[in-house]
Amino acid sequence: MAADHLSELPWIMHHPGSPDAVVIERLFASCNLHPRVVAHSDDFHASLEMAAAGLGAALVPELALRNRPAGVVVLDVPEIRLARNVFALLINEKKTARVQLFVDLLAETMAAAGPQAISPECWKARHLGSMLKV
Repeated sequence: MAADHLSELPWIMHHPGSPDAVVIERLFASCNLHPRVVAHSDDFHASLEMAAAGLGAALVPELALRNRPAGVVVLDVPEIRLARNVFALLINEKKTARVQLFVDLLAETMAAAGPQAISPECWKARHLGSMLKV
């Protein structure tokens, strides 16, 4: 779907002023989109339930779509893709077996989170290995 068709839809957006709302507003503005907001929700599952009920469209992360309710249609709009980066700062003096286990589990979880997942080893090498170590 082309991004310009999105303005015709009613939208369920994050509450004004929230960090996610600011990011989404800037993204939509960069595409010259002016959504018709019909509801506000900062809860992805609630937004999906409202979308399933036919209230409007919502921009939710792929992870939230794993348990989407029946009736939710997923549209691919390449112009409005968003991504997040997760960083971990490891302090050498504080690095324990528990910390390492947490980082390893985080890397595995992030790698398995989506269809474009990368291996935990690659994720750690790209994100953790290149980080500033204090």
